Amino acid sequence: MILLGVLRSVQQRQRLALRQRRQPQARFAMGVELLTIALAEVGEIDRLAVKGFAQLSGRR
Repeated sequence: MILLGVLRSVQQRQRLALRQRRQPQARFAMGVELLTIALAEVGEIDRLAVKGFAQLSGRR
């Protein structure tokens, strides 16, 4: 699950880098998009960690 998310984010970053090379004036928008992707990844990892902790402690 996490691996799929990481692969997806790598693909998104590659697409963004390709677009950025073609349109250098769009750097700010690319930065915002990368930040959004990174925050989504952190949220997903945090959600999975909380879920895992609940399972380890015996709660569901």
